[in-house]
Amino acid sequence: MHKRNNILICANDVTQIGGISRVIHAMADGFSDRGYSVSLLGMNSVDREKSYTEQSNRADQYEVIIPYTDNPPSRKQNLEKWSRMRGEAVGYLRRYFENVDFSDTIVIILQVYVMEHLKELDLPIGGDEGLAVLGMYHNSFKSCKDIGDLRRVKAAYSDINRFYALTEGDRDMFACEGMTNASYMYNPVELLSRPPVVPFAKRPKRAVYVGRFAKEKNVPKLVRAWAAVAKDYPEWSFDIYGVGPDESNIAREIFESGCTDSVSLLGPTQNPEVVFSEARLMLMGSDFEGLPVAIVEAGLCGTPSLVTDCCPGMSVLIEDRKTGLIARDQDMFDFESLLREYLENDTMGLSYSSAVVPSMERFSIEKIIDAWEKEFALLGIGETY
Repeated sequence: MHKRNNILICANDVTQIGGISRVIHAMADGFSDRGYSVSLLGMNSVDREKSYTEQSNRADQYEVIIPYTDNPPSRKQNLEKWSRMRGEAVGYLRRYFENVDFSDTIVIILQVYVMEHLKELDLPIGGDEGLAVLGMYHNSFKSCKDIGDLRRVKAAYSDINRFYALTEGDRDMFACEGMTNASYMYNPVELLSRPPVVPFAKRPKRAVYVGRFAKEKNVPKLVRAWAAVAKDYPEWSFDIYGVGPDESNIAREIFESGCTDSVSLLGPTQNPEVVFSEARLMLMGSDFEGLPVAIVEAGLCGTPSLVTDCCPGMSVLIEDRKTGLIARDQDMFDFESLLREYLENDTMGLSYSSAVVPSMERFSIEKIIDAWEKEFALLGIGETY
């Protein structure tokens, strides 16, 4: 096989604000810098005001293919409209792929929803003349199974060139389910900007959450944990940045927990690097995650994280009690205990801050693109190393 020069990166949304868009554009930038021609396929349209392209200098430089002109309803909500829109989207994709040189193209699919659409096209996959298709699942195996995606993942990804989980532990669990093509690949993470470095000891005593306001993120539980300990540390504050459907529940919890003096709900930020560079701790208490970009971004700014052990990715990202703290999964009492320990021990944060930056550099674009190109060579679709 020969080296392929065109890369098509596919996801549900390729321009929406959030961690997945950061990953998509980091990958696109990295591959483009290596000389590949990169295009982005996003199944769903996104409102301009929610667009990642407003945040990045390079987000507009790639061809963007969007089959759906509007977000379809759920299948249960309106089957007729769902079927019509899906048919239109698949037809759009069929016409698009008529002009694609299969033998010179690598398709990297980040979410199973996209692969399900592509399977309907019955495109040739593998060999010298077929598409090289590499699929990913951007959450943990546990969440895949719990939310009912495992059957879909196995049906969509079992016959492609390679399937990638986000961690070695998740890879092993997918392999145990019969996915013999399973491997793993970390997300690349690059800061959008490099704000002035604020020495850790000179930062305000501030913890932050930066992410989506979704139910599984458990931000109200973070607020309750904060309220349980922060009254003893009045010099500390907790700032919450994000947007999403759980915002009203977060606001209610702040009020009902009686911590309006120390907790602020601040909406989305376009400068997470500045937020992290001016904080001493990042909090995350999710029910499930994959390999959260925000933890890496915080770490690159010298900000340690306190998280729950909800997936293998947490122990990949954080070396417990060296670069951050990991509480037992689903155990907010343990979370509170570790939070109290951290707030009252300035030397702990100073030590973790010094160690976390070099630890997170292994997720740089350059290193992750190196890993991808080694995979291409191993699969016979790239240059031999």
